Amino acid sequence: MGLIAAGHKMLASELNITTAHYYSTNSTITVAASGGSAVVPYDVTVTTSTDITASGTGNTLFTINRAGLYIVEATSRGNFGTIPTTGSLYTFINKLSASLNLARNSYRAPINNMIIPNVQTMYSFAVNDTIQITLLNNTNQIYSVHNDFAELSHISFTRLQAA
Repeated sequence: MGLIAAGHKMLASELNITTAHYYSTNSTITVAASGGSAVVPYDVTVTTSTDITASGTGNTLFTINRAGLYIVEATSRGNFGTIPTTGSLYTFINKLSASLNLARNSYRAPINNMIIPNVQTMYSFAVNDTIQITLLNNTNQIYSVHNDFAELSHISFTRLQAA
């Protein structure tokens, strides 16, 4: 890239940043109490990138096509029919190709009825690493994903640099 003059503002193309972004319209996911889990689908494509391939029913799997340092950020809006009094609700970014939880977020009971769990990580991925977002409900109430408003449940991948 060479030397950069003072005051020069970097462009995304100069930084080699790419982004893929998806959101969910699925409101049929329920996660059973006391250990239930569900994979979150992100069925609407907002921005594509050749660096990421979405697959699985409703885009539940995301495969890395180009190695590099990525920021992965995901949310899934939902609620409990009754406010739980015990346990926790977890959101995980899972790297399936290594059976690894890269990041997690948890809410401990009592939890507000309507929540938007958010989880993010920065990780150096290899080609063919596969990512999935999973909810785990260890509370004493059923959790339902609700996507009444576009993009409140979403996932994005931002590649910052090549590996």
